[in-house]
Formats: sequence, C-alpha cells, structure tokens
Amino acid sequence: MSIKKKIISAFIVLIVLSLISSVIISFNVIKIGENVNILSDKDYAGITVLLEADRDAYQSNVALIQLMNTNKDMDKLIKKGVEDNQQQVRDRFDKFKKFLMEEMPSHKDKFNDFDKNFSQWQIDTKKILSLIRANDISSAKDFYFSTYLKSFESTRDGMDFFTGETYKKVALNKEQTNTKIDESLITFIVIALVSIFVTVVFIFIINRTINSSIGGFQVGLLNFFKYLNKEIDSVNMLDTSKKDEISEMAVVVNENINRTKSLLEEDNKFIDNVKSVVESVKKGKLEQQLSASTSNKSLQELKTIFNEMLQIITKNVCEDLNQLSAALDEYKKLNFTHKIQNTRGDTSLALNSLAETISKMLVENKSNGITLQDSANELLQKVDILNSSSNETAASLEETAAALEEITGNITNNTENIIKMSGFANELTNSSNEGENLAKETTVSMDQINEQVTAINEAISVIDQIAFQTNILSLNAAVEAATAGEAGKGFA
Repeated sequence: MSIKKKIISAFIVLIVLSLISSVIISFNVIKIGENVNILSDKDYAGITVLLEADRDAYQSNVALIQLMNTNKDMDKLIKKGVEDNQQQVRDRFDKFKKFLMEEMPSHKDKFNDFDKNFSQWQIDTKKILSLIRANDISSAKDFYFSTYLKSFESTRDGMDFFTGETYKKVALNKEQTNTKIDESLITFIVIALVSIFVTVVFIFIINRTINSSIGGFQVGLLNFFKYLNKEIDSVNMLDTSKKDEISEMAVVVNENINRTKSLLEEDNKFIDNVKSVVESVKKGKLEQQLSASTSNKSLQELKTIFNEMLQIITKNVCEDLNQLSAALDEYKKLNFTHKIQNTRGDTSLALNSLAETISKMLVENKSNGITLQDSANELLQKVDILNSSSNETAASLEETAAALEEITGNITNNTENIIKMSGFANELTNSSNEGENLAKETTVSMDQINEQVTAINEAISVIDQIAFQTNILSLNAAVEAATAGEAGKGFA
C-alpha cells in the first residue's frame, strides 16, 4: 500500500471514530435535552400547578370559614374567595393532567378518585353556602366539620399524592439525565483514548514504514553519489520491493543508475581514446582522429570539434610538427636551402616559400650593398656642402634673435600700461557701486518725504474742514441773532 493510501486510511479511521463519537454523544445530548425539557416543561410545571391548586383550595376553605364567622362582604367572599378559588383548583388540576397524565398511566384510578372527591367537595361547598345564605350558621358549621372537611381533605390528599409522584418523576428524570451525562462522558473519554491509541499506532506504523523506505532509499542514493564521485567502483540497485511512492522513486532512480553506468562506461572509453590521441599530438603527430563514441551529447560535440580542430591544424600548420621544428633549426643556422618534404600544411608550405624568398633577398641585398657604398661616397660630398650652408644660416638666426628681443621689450611696456588701466577700471567700478548705494538711500529718503507730505496734506484737509464747519456755525449764529431782533443784538 502506498504511503498516501496509508495516511488516507488512518485519517478515514480517525474520522469514522470521530463520527461515531459525535453520533453517540449527540444522541445522549438529545436525550439529556429531552429529559431537561420534561423536567422544565412538565415535571416542574406540574408541581408548580399542583402547589398553586393546593393554595387555591386552602384559600377557598379560608374564605368559607370567614363566611361562617362574619356576614360582611358575603357575596364577594362567596364569589371571589370560595367559588373562584375552587374553580382555579379544577382548572389547575386539569392543566396538570395535560402535563403528566400520560406519564402516570398506572395512576389512572387516582385521577378518577380526585375527580370524584373534587365533585363531592363542590357539592359540600354549595351545601354550606346555601346554609350560610339561609343564615343557618350553626347547621353550616356542623356540616362543615361532619361532612365538608372529609371531601376537602380527600381533594387535597389527591393533590399531595400527585405532587409526591411528580417529585418521584423529577428524581427519576434527574437520575436518567445524570446517567446520560455520565455515559456521554465515558463514551467521549473511551473514544478519545481509542482515537489517541489508533493515531499513535498509525503514526508508529507510517513512521516506521517511511523511515524504512527513506533509509533504504538514502543508502542507495548515497552509494550512487559515491559512484558518481569515483569513491567506489560499483553501485547496487535501490530496494523496490515495497509498493509505495518511495519504491516508485527507487525504480526511477534505478533506471537512472543503469543509464548513468552505461554513460560513464562510454565516457571512460571516450576519455581513454582522447588520452591516446593527445599523447600522439604531444609527440607532434597531428594527423589523428577520435574514433570512440558516447551517448553524451556534450562529449560527442567535443569529439566533433576536436577532430575538426586537428584537421584544421594539420591543414594550416603541418602533419608532423617534428619536421617543422627541424626546418626552424636549420633556418636558425641560416641554412635557407632546407625544405620540408612531403607536406600539405599551409604553414610548412609557407616556410618553404619563405626560405626561397629569403635566399633571393640575400642575393639582392648583396648587389644593393655595392650600390649603397657608391651612394655613400657621393653623400659625403653633399654633407660638406651642407655644413657651409649651415654656418651662413646661423648668422642669419642671430640677427633674427636681436629683433625678437626688441619686440619683446615693446610687449612688456604694453603689458604694464594694460595693468594700470585695469587698476583705473577697478576704482571706477568701486565708485559706481558707491553711487548706486547712495542712489538707493536717496530713493528711500524720497519715499519717507512723500509719506510726510501726504500726512501734512491730510492734516491741512482736516483743518480746512474744521474752518468750513466753524464758518457755517458762525453764519447760523448770525442768522439766529438777526431773526431774534432787538433781543438778539447783544448775542450778535
């Protein structure tokens, strides 16, 4: 079985165990929920209803005793105190029957007895009420103690009996609920322990299987690497007996080991062939070829390139480098008559041609040397003529030097004048900068004067306005004085 299937199987088993645990616990939780619902919706509700019914019965009895002891609010006590409470007892017990009658099939007779006792209690109550309405209190009391209390107590005893039975049901439901809780807890613990145990077992088995497979795979792979690194001479195949993913990988690795072994053997044969050819080349024999073949494309390309290289060298140089070396030794001895025999190489052919050319050149050089000696004699005569001409030229150069010294003096004076003009220009620049600064200050002062003039103009305008207003006031005063006549003369 593959590792993947083993892991999947382990997870499936764990999932099945979890599902079984969940189903069992869910079933118990449902049962617990049902028991709790019964406790809350039926048992406790039934007890509450019975206790309220018993209270109503007691209140009805108290109201009846009050009626026998007082005549106040008779109708109210009969309606609200006796009859309503008695009716509530009936209604509450009927409600209790809906809750728990099906849960108490063995007490069907008790339910019938309660109905009979309650009916008798109602009859006895009506009898007493009729005596009280007739104002026969003495007979009512006698009937109360002799007859009424029996039916009343029987009715209450029935409610007490069902209250006790309901408490028993509550205790039973509690016990069943606790049992279900304990069962759920035990089931959860057991299944959890089983799940842990199964998980540990599966982990151990899978880990052991994987470690075994990986260990064998690792050993085989390391041996293969040692073989590749030439640390060992042979390699064993990997174990493929286990039908898992690692065995499948081992099959692939074994195929590659076989392929690599065959490639390495071919490569070794090829390398041996290369070594033999290289040894021949070292000895100067270039007319060689690699004959071994290999499946390695790179080495095959190297073979082709190497053979082509040998062919090109043979064609461009020589078939036997020893002949070439011997010819060069003869040329060092100035024996240019030596020839390389039976050669097809371009370099060897070129050397033969070069030797012939050098031989011809030496013959020509000899004839040229004789001619050169004659030319040298004629050259000596020309040199003597050149010496006399050189002396004349030196005198002319001295005169030219004196003229140059005079020109240099003039240039020096001009330079001094230029330096003075530069100084004057700098002073002029400084003066213009000072003038510019004074102009800027003047501009600022003019702006300040303009501001003061503007302020004076505004003050003059205010004074004119004040004078104008004063003249108007004086004119108004004169008009008022004239209007006043004699009385205003003094004011005018």
